[in-house]
Amino acid sequence: MARVVATISGHGFGHLSISAPVLNQLGRTCPGLELTVLSGLSRERISTRVQVPFVHGHTDWDFGVSNLPDLSVAIGDTADRYRQIHANWTSSVQDCADRLEALGCDLLFSNVSYLSLFVAHRLGVPSIALSPLNWADIYLYFLSGTPGFDRIHDQMARAYASAGVFLVPTPSMPMDPRLATRRIGPVAEIGRDRKSEIQRMLGVDPSCRLILVAMGGHALRLTASWPARDDMIWLIPRNWMTDHQNTAPIEDLEVPFLDLLASSDLLITKPGYGSFTEAACAGKPVLYVLRPDWPEERYLIDWLNKHCRCRPLDPARLRSGRFVDDVISLLDSPQAARPPKPTGTADAVAAISRLLARP
Repeated sequence: MARVVATISGHGFGHLSISAPVLNQLGRTCPGLELTVLSGLSRERISTRVQVPFVHGHTDWDFGVSNLPDLSVAIGDTADRYRQIHANWTSSVQDCADRLEALGCDLLFSNVSYLSLFVAHRLGVPSIALSPLNWADIYLYFLSGTPGFDRIHDQMARAYASAGVFLVPTPSMPMDPRLATRRIGPVAEIGRDRKSEIQRMLGVDPSCRLILVAMGGHALRLTASWPARDDMIWLIPRNWMTDHQNTAPIEDLEVPFLDLLASSDLLITKPGYGSFTEAACAGKPVLYVLRPDWPEERYLIDWLNKHCRCRPLDPARLRSGRFVDDVISLLDSPQAARPPKPTGTADAVAAISRLLARP
């Protein structure tokens, strides 16, 4: 029996989408796994991806950054939240230590809370991180020179350096050389193609194309000119819903997101590790809306261009509904090379299993 505590960032859904394949495979290969997931994400959200039994605990240890509606970083709010965490660093560490000691874990898996890694090191608990980025580098990029920066960044960097192993999945940002990094392949899960079933549920013709629109939890206000076409149906989150024809709320289908992706003809999204690797590994073309000044973006896009049919989409064209030509052009483009394999999942599980096997 192994007791694993997983701390998963509540910033968007990408950290969950990277963690879930690893935790699912670990649960299948490690009989009697006792898994606790600590996160700012709800149990309901985590359950959409993590299929093995787990105990959920809410934490606000790892918020990442605060975002504005246009996906840019809210610099002031982000700085204030980090100052608050680090002004009370001693109590933050103690609160985390009390939580981990009460759980009695054999291993800490972090994606990618630096506080929990620091505390695990102090408690002598083996730890492993998995992420294509770390918040110390993001903090450096956006907040260098702000009040208290040097002290806060130093605490963040030292905490990450305390991780026993820092797994860096392909693709990723460059990492601080002080981290105990180990490069692995892409991490993703591939869903089941249920296109015919979904078309029947929606009452559309078998020739109707399914266009999945997902922005990682960020809402988008649709305009009156959002396209209405009988040969396409737009699968969108319910909180975007209007009375436009040819749109359908994702939640009403009650189909797992990975199956929706595997069943769709094209994905419209923002650059993010989970959406990019899942689409590429499923062989789906991607229109991506650029994120304002996000440092991870160019590494993700460079990789996607090598493995997937993809193009950028101007945010104004998406909001105004003037993007059908972009969709058709990409759908009609030549097929990309063979989809990449998500080999990083097995790499990560093997690394975790080795740590659990140590006496």
